[in-house]
Amino acid sequence: MRPAVLCTLPRSGTWYTFYFLEFFNSFLSQTGLAIKTQHHYEEYPALGFRKFHSHTIFPGFVEDYDGPLRAAWDDLKFHHPGANFAYDEIASRADEFYPARNPDARVVYLYRNPLDQSVSLFHH
Repeated sequence: MRPAVLCTLPRSGTWYTFYFLEFFNSFLSQTGLAIKTQHHYEEYPALGFRKFHSHTIFPGFVEDYDGPLRAAWDDLKFHHPGANFAYDEIASRADEFYPARNPDARVVYLYRNPLDQSVSLFHH
């Protein structure tokens, strides 16, 4: 199964996406729903991939980025620890989930319109 990382920002559909994939995999496999999660890590045999799903930045970015904005990135402070919640855990599986190390790895980044996200965070 192909490894994938599904990255989201808080209030950007993290749980909606989780349940969609769970139900879709169950539908395709014609089996009952059996949510087996191991701290943000799930396998979807009917969909052909296993994923790590959490609020995080692009896997390997911190280690590999060497561009003109590196100093600004190093000075970046996340306003809430949940915005980059699982980066260290994904890094512990770098050989599997970092696209620079595994050409089969895929990364999907979900985000909302910034205004909608700000309103949702404000109300949350």
